[in-house]
Amino acid sequence: MLTISAEQIDVIDNNGLRTGEISERSAIKKDKTKYKRVIHFYLFDKQHRLLAQKRAMHVSSFPGSLGISVTGHIDAGEYSQQALIREVREEIGLDAAKMNIKFLFSYIVGSQFWDVYACIHDFKLSDIKIDPQEVESVQLIELEEFAARLKNEDDDFRKIYGTSANEVLYFMLKKQIFIN
Repeated sequence: MLTISAEQIDVIDNNGLRTGEISERSAIKKDKTKYKRVIHFYLFDKQHRLLAQKRAMHVSSFPGSLGISVTGHIDAGEYSQQALIREVREEIGLDAAKMNIKFLFSYIVGSQFWDVYACIHDFKLSDIKIDPQEVESVQLIELEEFAARLKNEDDDFRKIYGTSANEVLYFMLKKQIFIN
């Protein structure tokens, strides 16, 4: 049986398919000719407020920035949905398997394929159990404030997630994909 370190990820091609090569996460990050897949998860409460996390100051990507609910790399041998469930448990302590999560879209940013998921779930801030190695704190942001922040080019959300967050808002506001 093949044993894979948690810091190893599958190298994918420019079509988003696995090449069969497994590499250290740090090596792929440096080599912009190799592609990797990551998950982005937008979690909204029943009042349609976004759970946002302030990244820990010692993390390598966007330390101290306010970000979406959960992001993470897909480990070697994992599928996107498996990584989503693992990352939600690790970063915010919730059971994603019990949520009605929708896959929204996937697209390329640099050498990364972003698989974007979202859901509305009944939770309170007191239910969130953060991983202090990755997350400093969490807060709920009203949908209108989130939309306004995306219009500001200097805002963390706009800098980090670009137009992908606008697409999530489109699904929330225009398509009402999450409204039961």
